[in-house]
Amino acid sequence: MILYNGNAYPLAKSKFKRSEYYFSPSWRPVAKNVSGEVVVLRDGKVSKYRISRRGDKYLQVVLI
Repeated sequence: MILYNGNAYPLAKSKFKRSEYYFSPSWRPVAKNVSGEVVVLRDGKVSKYRISRRGDKYLQVVLI
């Protein structure tokens, strides 16, 4: 899950790069009005992130 612009979105792991994830702000948010800018992975790890690429449909995310 990624907290982005006040909403929490599901996060998907990239098949092409091991350290990259992606999501789309057009996806239905899991939660709204959430503060912070972090990624919460399935194993419970919390990490900061940066947007590495902005495509037409998805935003590529790299963990810091």
